[in-house]
This record gives sequence, structure tokens and C-alpha cells, in this order.
Amino acid sequence: MAPVYVILTLVILGLLALVAEFLLFTGVGISGIVGLGSLIYACVYAFTKVGVKAGSITTAVVCLIVVVVLIVILKGKTWKKLELKDEIQASAGPDVSAVQPGEKGRTITRLAPMGTAIFNGVRYEVKSFDGSMIDPSAYVEVVSVEDNQICVKVTNNQ
Repeated sequence: MAPVYVILTLVILGLLALVAEFLLFTGVGISGIVGLGSLIYACVYAFTKVGVKAGSITTAVVCLIVVVVLIVILKGKTWKKLELKDEIQASAGPDVSAVQPGEKGRTITRLAPMGTAIFNGVRYEVKSFDGSMIDPSAYVEVVSVEDNQICVKVTNNQ
């Protein structure tokens, strides 16, 4: 094979490996090392097989192409096409602002000191106000709602 075709093949394979490293295998490093090795070997091959003038031209062209490819890849619009645009709409639990102090409900699980209680048909994660254990199916009353935390105490009536 003619040296020019070998040099072109090495440069093209090197550029493809570098682009693959940036876009597909980020952080792995193997394709980046192969790409850089291929580009460096293309320059060395041009110097040894064709001559100093061809080696200098090959090195200048490879450096120019690598800079242009990096600029194109690192532009914001290139990444915008590849980034995930979905937003997560889920929440961790029901909105505790719907529960007000004084509301009465019933525990579903044992509160030791945290557990689950039901108020107006909605299940909430609640905490015993004084840190005591509260049995399941006990009637409770909301004492406070602070920092998305519902604090309850035992009550005798529904």
C-alpha cells in the first residue's frame, strides 16, 4: 500500500477513535489512547517513510483537524442535541401541607418513633411528638407540621 494511503487511514481511524472516546466511551480511555496513538504514528510514519516535508505537513494537518474536531464537539449546541431532556415529575410522598395541626387520624404501623398514619384517606409518614412508641390502629392528633415532618400525639377520641 502506498504511504499516503497508510497515513490517511491512520489519521481517519485516529479521529474516529477520538470522537468515539468523547461521545460514546467517555471516561474509559482506551479508544482515546488508540486514537492518539494512531495520529502520532501517522505523523511518525510520514516522517520516516515519505520525508521531513511530508511529515511536517501531516503533523500540521493532524493538529489542525484535532483542534477543529475538539471545537465542534465541545460547542454547547453539539451537547444540547445529545443531552437528556426529560424531567422527573415524581415526588417523595404526599404533600404534607394538606395536613393541619389539630387534624385527627389513625396509625397504620407502629410509631417507634416514626411510622405511617392515615389522615383524610391519605397515608403520611409521621413522627411521635415526644419520641414515644405508639401502637398500630391508635387514634392520633397532629401537633405540628414543620420541615415536611408531621408530629402526632395519641388521642382518645376520633
